Amino acid sequence: MYRTICTELWTDPKVKALSTDGKCLFIYLITNPHTHMSGIYYCPASFMAEELKLSVKRINTLLDTLSIGDLAWFDKTTSTVFVVNMFAYQGKGAKNYACAASHLATLHASSLIRRFIDQYPDVSSYGIDTLSIGDTVLTVPVPVPVPVPDSDSDSEDGESEGKMIAWIVGQWGMISGVKPVRKVGKDLRKRLRTSLQVHTERDWWVNMFARVGQSDFLCGRANTFAASLDWILGPKNFEKFEAGNYDNRQGGVSRMMQNFVARGEEMA
Repeated sequence: MYRTICTELWTDPKVKALSTDGKCLFIYLITNPHTHMSGIYYCPASFMAEELKLSVKRINTLLDTLSIGDLAWFDKTTSTVFVVNMFAYQGKGAKNYACAASHLATLHASSLIRRFIDQYPDVSSYGIDTLSIGDTVLTVPVPVPVPVPDSDSDSEDGESEGKMIAWIVGQWGMISGVKPVRKVGKDLRKRLRTSLQVHTERDWWVNMFARVGQSDFLCGRANTFAASLDWILGPKNFEKFEAGNYDNRQGGVSRMMQNFVARGEEMA
């Protein structure tokens, strides 16, 4: 069995930002013996941990990083992996589309099937069983890859704070649709320092970024507004974020969010 990998992968900014372990896992998700040419397939985190000789905890953190960068997604409930651009490089044509459509029925209505169809709409014309798609959309990326430093150790000196801020800004930049950080100004640095006094663990930030990446409102998929890191860390906005006010609602973005934009409230 062979899989095609484009050599330009190594110059992709999202891939370059990954840690060594992150790059290794990403390549593994394209080339491991459990893959399907569609890029969506069954592969428990325990398989990845055993074959890459990493802990399951490390695998889950790396998966979160990949999801935030929209490189690959993982549905923990069904142990389903979806490598977003993989199918595009494994061949095209009716035979491949039909093969992918048939394969979807084996994935136990994974929440990632809907995401796959959105990415490859042509497959939907090849007899997909609608029962295999399911009604649930993955709202919190299970394993989500985000550039995570190889070292898990943290010190409490000023240099550590600077490194942590740089890491947070880098992770934010991997979320598709949000406003990138052009410069860490005085106000943003102050808000980051305030947040770091409470939230010192990288895992907390990974989970936060995963939630942001799933929000249509925050990522500009619902309207013209897109959140900035400075905006989301503002006291009032962050309180609403933690309360789930910006999370997607069944059937689309909540009415409150639509009204929020319509009123033209101050985004600061």
